[in-house]
Amino acid sequence: MPSYSSSDIVKKIRQRKRWQQTKVIYDSLCSDATLSRIENRRQKPGKDMLKSLMNVLQVPIELLLCPFLENQTMETILLCRRLSDCIDSCEDNPDACETAESMVETLESMSGFEFGRNRQFLISCKVRLLEIKGEDASGSIEMVKEGVAITFLEFEEDNFEGDMLLSEEIELLHTLAAIYNRIGQASKAIKLLYHIKIGLDALPEDDHEKEKKLVKILLSLSKLLIESGQYSEALEICEVGNRASVRRENGKNAPDFLYNKAVCLFSLGQAEECESLLYQAYFGYTMLRKEIKAENVLKRAKSMFGIEIETYGVEMLAYDAPGPVSGAGRGEVIYYEEIGELIGALRAKAGMTLKELSVGICSVPTLHKIEKGGVEVQYYYLEAFMQRLGRDVKLYANTFLSAEEFESKQLRNEISARLIHNRGEGAAGLVAELESKKPYKKGVNLQFIKMAKATLLNIDRGDCEEYLEILLDGVRITFPDYDESLVEHRRLTYYEIILINQIAVHYSNKGDMLRGTRLLERLCSSMSKTYVDEAEKVRMYTALLYNYSKNLGKIGSYSEALEVIKEAENLSVKHGRLSNLYSLAVNKACDFLELGEKERCVPHFAQAYYGAKMFNETHHVDVVASYVKKRLNLEFR
Repeated sequence: MPSYSSSDIVKKIRQRKRWQQTKVIYDSLCSDATLSRIENRRQKPGKDMLKSLMNVLQVPIELLLCPFLENQTMETILLCRRLSDCIDSCEDNPDACETAESMVETLESMSGFEFGRNRQFLISCKVRLLEIKGEDASGSIEMVKEGVAITFLEFEEDNFEGDMLLSEEIELLHTLAAIYNRIGQASKAIKLLYHIKIGLDALPEDDHEKEKKLVKILLSLSKLLIESGQYSEALEICEVGNRASVRRENGKNAPDFLYNKAVCLFSLGQAEECESLLYQAYFGYTMLRKEIKAENVLKRAKSMFGIEIETYGVEMLAYDAPGPVSGAGRGEVIYYEEIGELIGALRAKAGMTLKELSVGICSVPTLHKIEKGGVEVQYYYLEAFMQRLGRDVKLYANTFLSAEEFESKQLRNEISARLIHNRGEGAAGLVAELESKKPYKKGVNLQFIKMAKATLLNIDRGDCEEYLEILLDGVRITFPDYDESLVEHRRLTYYEIILINQIAVHYSNKGDMLRGTRLLERLCSSMSKTYVDEAEKVRMYTALLYNYSKNLGKIGSYSEALEVIKEAENLSVKHGRLSNLYSLAVNKACDFLELGEKERCVPHFAQAYYGAKMFNETHHVDVVASYVKKRLNLEFR
């Protein structure tokens, strides 16, 4: 579950039960005016009030306070994550089904999986496996309905359009749509997928979780619409799905949408765009090491489209298997009554003092009071604490934000997205709006403002000295004794890492390559040692490895650069970060070329070229094309 306002949750769950406010008010002993203020985001419900409301609404408060399973160790939660990943991989790896079934048996034998959300998760996994194997549909349908009813007591299959969907309900209903399609009820499946899409749309906006779930629904919907001959509708879904994949999940499913888009255009008599889309899909699959899907694109391109795809030798590449996503080092879930208790326990596990954790974020007395429950922790403090502890804040606590905090977080997410994806277009006005808010005048919030302003200045004027000064000012907000020699020995927040990375790149661009390279090495070392949560670590670590490998190549350390790239590639593939892989392919190709291995560099240049086209990075496309033409006298189609 994403972090969002408790007011939205209360209102949406009440609405999906078709309850009037009076029923909730009467049962929870909450006044009419109070509930109205809560639902309209003018008042944040206190802990006791929220618990009371959730009891009345028949939704466990734990469902919202923690996004995972009830009363289970972190090892169990990680087993569940691996199980979900394993089931997701069954399409590309049939042997994964046997592994997944073994993991299901392990969970079934564990205490606590007989009821509640734990049972719902187990039912969801079992029914997904049954559907993959094509087992009895009637039994699977009943299992789905049993699973959904655990958290959605008033669920009616034909009458839930617009309702917020929680927990494992989305996956269960997605599986139900697949079952209907398999037994010849495609129209029913399509209708259900549209309903799920609307249910997801009812969730408050979130920077990752909502659209990541939506992408899977849109991918299934596009396939069913194509199979039923509804190409115009499928084309529209592919456009939305591809944008969501590129924007929110680093392009993990972009090749699927691009291939489906090619099929739609071809079927609608618009074949002129198909060749480019097929090339992008093929090379996207090869970068993600989805060999079966890549081979299928080659075959279908020839048999259906009459197009012979030039592979440039990419099918001959040999890769190390990245292995499953690891949960090593996370330890057990820490059970806690208050968020301060959690922070104190994680700090103790990390071996940090109050001063080390609080520096630049808040005062030592404030952190002490937070840990003792004497003061409420603000979200921007909590986020920075968790980052410095090397943890993912969403893994440990789904914090309820006040209306103001929620809106500021959404604004910050939108700024970040524009800086990353839109070259800052429209971000300046949003930064000014955020800067006008009182909490963004100091501390970690001001650090975000500094980072955003520096990035916008760099886009506008390049690596000027003013740009460097803003970066240094930003780092010193939370790292007051900042010194390059200290970086590898400190636990860093996410925005400290971004700012120091930008400082290192600035030095490199200004000709001080050794200084920039050394700083990047220290930054990578810090993250490698202190970030125990790999899913959180990979957000920035692979970008650092890219910059580090680029610098190593520029100073002639080609073999060392290739080793760094290998680590970055394996992490990116494990976490489906296609957006990293085409950039890494450029570095890899250049290193092989400088080592005199021309045959080995060509397939990586091809991946870089078509990967950049996939993400609509036209400048990157032109640079790669020009470089390959000049050095190899080669032109990509």
